[in-house]
Amino acid sequence: MNAIIVFIMTLGLTFATSAGQLYMPLDVELLSINGEDTPSYLKQAPLNDGINLLKVRYINYYTDDTNQHDDVAPTSDVYWLKFNTSSDINLTVPKLYDLDEAKAFAHKPTFTLSNEDRQIHTDQLSNDAMIYKLLK
Repeated sequence: MNAIIVFIMTLGLTFATSAGQLYMPLDVELLSINGEDTPSYLKQAPLNDGINLLKVRYINYYTDDTNQHDDVAPTSDVYWLKFNTSSDINLTVPKLYDLDEAKAFAHKPTFTLSNEDRQIHTDQLSNDAMIYKLLK
């Protein structure tokens, strides 16, 4: 009987802590969410209610009208995104129109998080900045 009660309480806590879903574009790789490694192909993931920490990187290839693929740095550096939410979140990057824009963006990407109502305040730190912050 006690095992059933513990199971039901655990199940209830699992549902209570899920705030919504994170939706990712194809050109961003989610490396971890709240300290848990994720498969590189994951484009949707559950979020905690409250503060969340994502580890991401930009991985896009730029394609011009000739359908020739140019490798754009193949990936950006790793970035950490910290935000507070209680709803579904879309992670987006800007539309890039030429190879120069794509290369510049891969060098210093900007990730945007938003829900259906507004843009979400996000702390974005490079991997080096995150390590420095942790060591302070």
